[in-house]
Amino acid sequence: MALADFPPNFILTPSTASQPPFPAELTARFPDWPAQDIQSLMADHEDEIMVLNRYIQEADLERRVKEVAELVSSDMTAGAGDEDVVM
Repeated sequence: MALADFPPNFILTPSTASQPPFPAELTARFPDWPAQDIQSLMADHEDEIMVLNRYIQEADLERRVKEVAELVSSDMTAGAGDEDVVM
């Protein structure tokens, strides 16, 4: 499948990708879990997101993802979107 076949909303920024799920989403995923376990899972998730956000800021990942998206877009515009990238 070529990159051009993917919808544009498949490329998420790091901050968008690191958003925690809502309690209702977790309850739907784990219907047999008690509310206390759902809250504990959310707390763990929030702790992990804090660490992830620190790394996102330290590495300036938002800017880097934007640069990659722009390179992909210009590459696709140039007609090379169906080829593999060689590094």
